[in-house]
Amino acid sequence: MTVETLDINLLRCFSPLRFLSEQCLEEVVSQIRFIDIAKDKMLFKRDDPRQHCHWLVKGALDLLDENYNAMLLVGGSDSCERMLADKLHYQQTAVAVDDCLLLEIEQDKLDLMLTVDQAAGSDAEGDDWMSKLLQSRLFELIPPANIDTLFKTFSAADYLMGDIIFHQGDKGDYFYVIKAGEVSIERTLKDNSQHLKTAGPGEFFGEDALVRGKPRNATITMQKSGVLMRLNQADFDALLVKPATEYVSETEIQEFIEAGKQPLKLIDVRHPKEIDGQLPHGTIHIPLQVLRSYAAKLDQDTLYVVATPGRRAELGAFLLNQAGFDTFVLKH
Repeated sequence: MTVETLDINLLRCFSPLRFLSEQCLEEVVSQIRFIDIAKDKMLFKRDDPRQHCHWLVKGALDLLDENYNAMLLVGGSDSCERMLADKLHYQQTAVAVDDCLLLEIEQDKLDLMLTVDQAAGSDAEGDDWMSKLLQSRLFELIPPANIDTLFKTFSAADYLMGDIIFHQGDKGDYFYVIKAGEVSIERTLKDNSQHLKTAGPGEFFGEDALVRGKPRNATITMQKSGVLMRLNQADFDALLVKPATEYVSETEIQEFIEAGKQPLKLIDVRHPKEIDGQLPHGTIHIPLQVLRSYAAKLDQDTLYVVATPGRRAELGAFLLNQAGFDTFVLKH
């Protein structure tokens, strides 16, 4: 079929995409894609869980109910402005009558953007930093129901160019997100100062000291005047660390291993001096203080379960989830 241009103007033809702000639509463009469905092929089946959202751009589809009654949809018609399905499970079976061109996006990604957009309300500038922030792996793990509470808990602080947010070696107190402006991140090693990066709206910093309970590992200076959004330690733990933690039981681990669909490893994050004798079979020891740097050696296709009791397990899972791994905490 003729390839359409994937741009914001096309997205505005479909609901609920047309209700998103300009900033969120720009994010959708980077997440959505075209798919082709050949004539007589099935797009989705009734009663299956819905994992993607679809809109018909060209061609024709039959939507079949449980009695095989068909409703014909033709690309470009008014009835195609809505998503093909909006329930958690498909209520109909979709079969291509002609070769079809459709738009497809993951349900969770669209749900996240809609949530962010509505949480931002009429604050266009706020929407920009929120939408960028929530594209990070860490924030994808937060339940949508928590997002509104999260953004209402942030407090805003104005800074001028040249202001130092914190020095390397300071005690961690806040987690920061850049709403407006830019910051310079520098680290000093053996009296040599090194510029690490310049960060702008939607980027965040300061989580390391809160997660690890260690002093700040860099100095942050305002490169351009702006506004930083802040969360204190207690709110950071309650709204980010704990919601991003999922627990599994030993029975669930055993069932997962027996299913054999994905490798699984247990991780013990205790201090080396706490390890007494041999670790349980299948457990690897990675102390919490080196977990992030060690993450590059781990297999992305493996499921990890942090088996250490207590808060350190939550922090270990937080670090690995942030690094892009599927990570759980063992229930004790």
